[in-house]
Amino acid sequence: MVHFWHRVYLSTMMIFWRLVLSALLISSVWGCSISGRMDSCGELIPNSFARGFALYDCGADTLLVLYNPDNRQDTLFTWRSGKPLERLASISTTHVPYLRALNRMHWLVGMGADAYVRDDSLKAMLKSGSVKRISVGNELNFEVTIASNPDALLVYPYGNTSYDAYREAGILVVPISEYAEQHPLGRAEWLKVFGLLTGSWELALEHYDEMEAEYLLFRDALAEEAERPTVFAGSYYKGQWAAPSGESLMAQLLADAGAEYAFASHQGSENISLDFEKVLASIGGADFFGKVLHHKGAVTRDALMEEQERFQLLSRFEDGRIFYCNTAERDYFERGVLEPHLMLRDLGMIFHPERIGPHPVHYFETLQPVDSSDEP
Repeated sequence: MVHFWHRVYLSTMMIFWRLVLSALLISSVWGCSISGRMDSCGELIPNSFARGFALYDCGADTLLVLYNPDNRQDTLFTWRSGKPLERLASISTTHVPYLRALNRMHWLVGMGADAYVRDDSLKAMLKSGSVKRISVGNELNFEVTIASNPDALLVYPYGNTSYDAYREAGILVVPISEYAEQHPLGRAEWLKVFGLLTGSWELALEHYDEMEAEYLLFRDALAEEAERPTVFAGSYYKGQWAAPSGESLMAQLLADAGAEYAFASHQGSENISLDFEKVLASIGGADFFGKVLHHKGAVTRDALMEEQERFQLLSRFEDGRIFYCNTAERDYFERGVLEPHLMLRDLGMIFHPERIGPHPVHYFETLQPVDSSDEP
């Protein structure tokens, strides 16, 4: 079993690198991409939750501005709407759900990190060769990317990778930083960016407004609950306890689901590491234990305790008080990007079942008690 908090997965790697890279480095790589361009015009089209981009109504067209996720005063990219970008290459599987929602999957001509693709239609396109594999591991292949002839290359703005050669070849390099959003709806709102780039603006607005309305409906209903259970989360790894910080997307989900997160006071959006003694002090008053993991087969108490058996941290929790999302079975990293309302509904059902009522599980579920009749 591979735990989410330490899983070598593209989305996790994004966060890891942001810990070790400064805003200055990002600026040095991207600064040249906006030379001589405007970073505002006309009237600002306000975002609901997203902070990584801005849109301006300039009359005949719309201006897109993408910011450095570590410093919003630093503009990385600007683009005016016009002819849609019809041939796209991407180095992140987290871009896939946006294109799928806008019926633009057939516009993909190149895909990186293809080993992590979950979408069946994209797997078929990669197998047939209609979508090229443009990376080996985490290394982008320049020749294959150029041969796929994309209008734009969708990347993430971290690391010291230079994309000047791609720009010189006439490819628009677009830095997408949806992963840095601290609110689930902020991450989903990047659908507007993809809608503008692909000429699907109205459809993007329609989809986003629907998911936002449903999310807020659940959030407001759960906010009426007077009792808010305390939730403990994370994984033990090499002598440290790793968990989402108090300003992370997961912490926001828990708060909106009517729960108190045990590490809510820890500032920042990156994972936190705690000594085991501090963990023991925090777990005492917790009502639930939660975890995102990748596990083949049935998830059991033993599976959840695999890396921390000797501490027996979960022994105080009844099975119904342990919840998880198994990414081996649930498409948390792709489809989940645009289904925050379903994640919230799952969590609301776990913490306040009388408020939400029964529904099919999409992401988070509780550990089911072992049926004694099945035991030998």
